[in-house]
Amino acid sequence: MQIENRRQRTPSQWACALLAIAALGSAAHADVERFAYTYGWQTPTKGEAELEIKHTQPKSGHFLQDSASVEYGITDRWMIEPYIVYNHSGGFKDVPDSTGSVDADDGGTGGGDGAAIFDPIRIGSGYRYGGFQVETRYRFGDYGYKKLLTSAYLEYEQLRREGNEMEGKLIFQYDPNESSDLVFNLITEQPLRKGAPAEWGYSFGATYLADKKSNRYWVGGEAWGNWSEKQHFIGPSVGGYIGKSTRLVGTYGFQTQGVGGDQFRVMVSQELN
Repeated sequence: MQIENRRQRTPSQWACALLAIAALGSAAHADVERFAYTYGWQTPTKGEAELEIKHTQPKSGHFLQDSASVEYGITDRWMIEPYIVYNHSGGFKDVPDSTGSVDADDGGTGGGDGAAIFDPIRIGSGYRYGGFQVETRYRFGDYGYKKLLTSAYLEYEQLRREGNEMEGKLIFQYDPNESSDLVFNLITEQPLRKGAPAEWGYSFGATYLADKKSNRYWVGGEAWGNWSEKQHFIGPSVGGYIGKSTRLVGTYGFQTQGVGGDQFRVMVSQELN
């Protein structure tokens, strides 16, 4: 079964959409993640720890992905975050391609080189171990308004659906004032198999503080995609504190190009100290 849903946008439409997100702005603190897909400049302080749960689901697909991680500050600038990943197949199984891997960018529809086999009795439809990831980030400089903030990100992942891979990000953040925050990630992914080409992508986000008295709730938007695979998404993002030290962030992405359809991600973060 191969499901394909391709939608195209002109360069002018893309420019208008990105400018609309950029116009939102935000009142993001330097140490709070406010996006589901885009990484900000901030890192935890030394000894600070945070539990993070992510749920990612394509609207038209069957493969859901959850992850649990603990973010820990090694120093005030350098952090590490190991992940455990779980997949939910819904009774479907991707057929591997000629290299032995499946197309993980098809939105869970099986629309890669092979088909998606539906056999819930043999395959099962519950959660299964999907692999692990280890990421590390280092931020440069000191926080301030009207300056370009930069940090670097490196990740190793070993996932059952995607294989072994290295991923790097250059993170750029610019806060023109205390109520504005714009973030851009330049992303490269390198599969660790012979002859596999590197892939390039991006993510961009901005938020607007909805509750300026308490600074606890925000709305905004994100755009992200993979230039190599011609997969692109854009959509609204909302978030806020649901307790003294618990945050909830969600982003819904409308697919503007590619296969698999829309997708959304929900992230819950709990400060541990």
